[in-house]
Amino acid sequence: VKNELIQLKYHGKLIVATVTSPHRPSPPTLPNGQEEQISGKEVGKEENVNCNDEKMTKIEQKPQVVSTKNMVYVDVIIPVHNASNTIEEAVSSAMNQVLPPSFLEKEKMKISRIDVAVCCYDDGSKDNSFDILKRLEEKYNDAHVIGQKLNEECTIVSRLLIDSAKNKDNKKTVGQSRGAGYARNRAASLRKKDNIDKDNTYFLCLLDSDDVMHPTRIVEQVTYMLSLDQNDCDRTLLGCKFVREPEDSTWHYTQWANGLSDERLHLEQFREITILQPTWMMSRKRFEELGGYIEAPPPQNNDVENGAGRQHDYQQQQQQPTTAYKLVHPQYDTNETLRLAEDLRLFYAHLQSNGRLKLLRTATNVPLVTYRHTPNMTQSSRTPRKLLLQLRTKAFEDAVLLKDKRWIDNTKSDNNSGNNDTISSDGFIVWGAGRDGKEFVKSLRTECRKKVVAFVDVDEKKINLGYYVNKDLDIRIPIVHFSLAAKDPEVRRTLQKDWAEGGSGGGSCNGFDKDAILGRIDKGRQKRVGDGNGIDDVVGVETLSEKVFDDTEK
Repeated sequence: VKNELIQLKYHGKLIVATVTSPHRPSPPTLPNGQEEQISGKEVGKEENVNCNDEKMTKIEQKPQVVSTKNMVYVDVIIPVHNASNTIEEAVSSAMNQVLPPSFLEKEKMKISRIDVAVCCYDDGSKDNSFDILKRLEEKYNDAHVIGQKLNEECTIVSRLLIDSAKNKDNKKTVGQSRGAGYARNRAASLRKKDNIDKDNTYFLCLLDSDDVMHPTRIVEQVTYMLSLDQNDCDRTLLGCKFVREPEDSTWHYTQWANGLSDERLHLEQFREITILQPTWMMSRKRFEELGGYIEAPPPQNNDVENGAGRQHDYQQQQQQPTTAYKLVHPQYDTNETLRLAEDLRLFYAHLQSNGRLKLLRTATNVPLVTYRHTPNMTQSSRTPRKLLLQLRTKAFEDAVLLKDKRWIDNTKSDNNSGNNDTISSDGFIVWGAGRDGKEFVKSLRTECRKKVVAFVDVDEKKINLGYYVNKDLDIRIPIVHFSLAAKDPEVRRTLQKDWAEGGSGGGSCNGFDKDAILGRIDKGRQKRVGDGNGIDDVVGVETLSEKVFDDTEK
């Protein structure tokens, strides 16, 4: 039987099933009113249906044309690489999404159907990840239907789509792993778009193979995106809160990322990626405008005879050429590093293309993703910290120093940059004279580095050194107390006086909290970490006295 819709009555419950060809086209659905509510548990019984059960009745039904009115398409993009221990739980969490109570209360949300495709691409795994995916594909068959009633019926339909870099005989691997960005692009191309009207709402939802979606994530994020006007929706990268597993891993990052306001999502973009990639949702239109993820060139491997043809085919399936910003460092990136930091590169491409950042905060403030810490499993965990800082530095130069009109004039040009942009004579300060602050300064192109006026810090040991000196780069930059950054002269004098006196103002000074005056930040669970540098020559010239304050201010 091909593409035949049947209804099975099993112990009084109506089970909807579809029998299709191996090509697995989109299954039809019954008209409104013909489906009873089916819970996740009842759908699970479908797998155990005994066709010889005398209580079962087959009712043939002609295939129905699915109305696309008020339909929303969501592709869950999961790159897979050596994830045999976690991929089944990740896929299951995406396949079993449900409607939250908050959705049922929103009469104005007129969504008749959410069509979810969980798209997994295996990127050269050496374990049995793809075998697990094939087993899951058989388990979920064509469509996994979870129906819940609104005033009008709203149904979540999910299906699993898989592919890999392996030959059809599944014995020889084509090439090596191409990286998470390549795998995400391949996963994003798995659903056939022929039968999808271009006017339909279509989102991409990101997930890693070792992470878990909470049951209402897709609907919660879709609902938020649809609450925006069309222009905002097309320009928004939406994240959500997450919980870490184990709980103690990267606790400080979790606390910081979950607590950012929408304003600080933008202001702190050069500190870290302010929205965690496994929580992302964006419109497919936006993803295609950005040209998808940056991909490294295919590895040169003469031993793989059939690899080049398939890789070439995939290259032909790349999105249309785009003028969107691409974060590739001309000095530090190699064919190997282009496989890394795919989230950072797309994040800045989005922001450079007038993108917006939003963090979904649910009414119950419940996280929607479990973000697992799996040491050495993901390629992201193997991305060198220094590479991330170098890419962020270039993004800062491109977005601020070479783009913002306040920094550009006709006085000086950077002959080493390869472009004709000029940089103003104004300067800026760098907060923190530790490892990252110094690496940031060293990563700046020459003309941008000359604009660094000073480091500011709260550590008296660093401040008392007086200057950061790097003879190779011919730089000598003052290290001063952060109070010099205060714009208001009275506030600046007050902060300086209290710092010089060791914070002896009895806990406050003219209304300022003592810890705030000294630059102390309550991080809840502070861990004291040393500089860990040992590379740069930091020369102490003189202790920071009132005279140094005066000279530096001038």
